[in-house]
Amino acid sequence: MTTKSAAKAPRMSLGQRKGPAERPLIEPPTFSPGVELHRPPTEGESWFLRRGTHQYFKLTGDLARLADLVDGSRTREVILQDLGEPWTAADVDQAIRSLGDAHVLRAEGEKTRPRQEVVRFVPPLTVQLTLFNPSRILCHVASWIPFARTPASVIAAAAVALGILSLVVRPAQVMTALSSPVPYATVFGIFLGTLAATALHEFGHGLVLASYGGRPRRIGVMLFYLMPAFFCDVSDGWRLPQSRQRVHVALAGILVQGTIGSAAALASLLPFSPDAKAGLTVFAIVTLLACLMNTIPFVKLDGYIALMSWVDITHLRDKSMADARGVLARVFFGRRPPRQLPRLPWAIPFGFACLLFPVFLVVNALLIWFDTMQRLGVLGSMLILGLIAVAIFGLGKEIAKSVSEAREAGASGVRMGIVVLVVSVVASAALAFLPMPQSMAGGFLRASDSTELVLPTSSDASQLEPGTVVELRTSGIALSTPIGRAIVGEGDPIDEMRPFSTLFPVKEDLLMIPTTTLPLIDVESGGASQGAASIRVDDQPLWRWLVALVANGL
Repeated sequence: MTTKSAAKAPRMSLGQRKGPAERPLIEPPTFSPGVELHRPPTEGESWFLRRGTHQYFKLTGDLARLADLVDGSRTREVILQDLGEPWTAADVDQAIRSLGDAHVLRAEGEKTRPRQEVVRFVPPLTVQLTLFNPSRILCHVASWIPFARTPASVIAAAAVALGILSLVVRPAQVMTALSSPVPYATVFGIFLGTLAATALHEFGHGLVLASYGGRPRRIGVMLFYLMPAFFCDVSDGWRLPQSRQRVHVALAGILVQGTIGSAAALASLLPFSPDAKAGLTVFAIVTLLACLMNTIPFVKLDGYIALMSWVDITHLRDKSMADARGVLARVFFGRRPPRQLPRLPWAIPFGFACLLFPVFLVVNALLIWFDTMQRLGVLGSMLILGLIAVAIFGLGKEIAKSVSEAREAGASGVRMGIVVLVVSVVASAALAFLPMPQSMAGGFLRASDSTELVLPTSSDASQLEPGTVVELRTSGIALSTPIGRAIVGEGDPIDEMRPFSTLFPVKEDLLMIPTTTLPLIDVESGGASQGAASIRVDDQPLWRWLVALVANGL
């Protein structure tokens, strides 16, 4: 929330909640339960309104003066008198109405106690579950470990660089670890290690914030685009006076997690067992890749928070995407809404990157994990459908925003209708005629005198006729490389119990699962007795592929 002159009441523009045009406010005006005004510690710094535990509004100029007078005892007339010229009664009414529309002023019938928000939905697809308030613990720890006021961050950055270097200088060992099966204990250890590293990542954010005098108010677990994760609410960082401090808070988690991953990379050089060394290597790479992903500023992760903090523009991503949608509205609808960031020449390309990157993430995830998800059967089909639904939902939401903004800018209804019709026809044609490459993912298992193709029971084995070529691959926890080929032999598909390791990259044969098997002939496996298998089948139109995916998911 900003103001440029005292002659006009400032408009609410930061984190405004859309609702009714006017809320019936109580008189005299007072803040809603859970809303708190934070005065700056020194003259010349920003004022803030905090709503709940996670949302902050920056106040500057005369709007901060008006908010400071809203105490539940002053009427609008008294507030006007205290503000003085050039404020008018209309200015005060407009400012109070704007505050009311942002739900920071108490309305008639509103409860007097703040609502405890345990579960929170963050559009487009994030659900947060608050576990506890860590501020007291982290502030106490920060009092005797001044993390933010020591060279700890520099040491962490050096450790991360050293760990990455230790992986770069031994590519053969890294590739072997990523493309080889591992024991169940190693998989479990990687899972627990990743969980612990992610939790410490969030505590790192909170610790640095507490070291600078802020309060991390919530920590918990969440589903982030269908993926489980931890979170720590460090929105109180907006109160920090220096952008450098806010950037430090945003990047602290990456430094902590990166240090953990690098320590694992260095530990894999020690004379442990081959399985332990492979597990440490895989854990290090997974952890460091997670850090790399967090630095990307096109999604609401740490890199974006750091960039937004550095340029000191709240809702930078939303405003940039609005400017990018404005370019599309001008091209397709002939009208362009007013720019929200006219002074940033890179805002429009940044906005386009933010619009496209989530779709890129979904497509990339499908390309990397499609075979693994296929082996999960019904669960895998549901995961694939979920990822596709996320991409379609996000794309549809941005298209709807573009249409709405173009309409508000005065675009012709006829032209908009024609564009929507053309887009619908193109989408329908893509569903009907776009060929979708088809493949089946499974494994192969060689016994004493025969080799068989092992498929999940959800696979349509009837598509595989005798003579179908099967590519044989290594079964790795992260990578799969070609090692040979085979041909489907004569014989009907048979439902059999086979080891879990025939479909997933683990070593032991402790667990048996239901599968569908077919005989293989002319096997060239490079001496491997089992591994992964991939079969290319006939392409299908996109709509038929989606229908089959839904059928498998059900």
